[in-house]
Amino acid sequence: GDISEGYRYVKLSRSLLDKVGSRDSAGEVISIGTQVREYVEPLQATLEYHNEGFAAAMSSGDIIQAALNLILICTTSLFAAANLQITLDK
Repeated sequence: GDISEGYRYVKLSRSLLDKVGSRDSAGEVISIGTQVREYVEPLQATLEYHNEGFAAAMSSGDIIQAALNLILICTTSLFAAANLQITLDK
């Protein structure tokens, strides 16, 4: 697919989340959207999006998306060469 077009849709979905104010599906939108962002933005920058997705999923009670965001935090931290001890302590 076209990454730049997908990135545009990710930014649109995030702006709609903010505009509508509903956080019911925010964990899912953030986790999937961040996967596209990782092709455009530095991996280290996308870790914060996964943290936000985890918090949003937990607040809405969506434990599946919360777990997915945690898995993505761990794998992204590994590939971004983040200090894994700091990641574990979080």
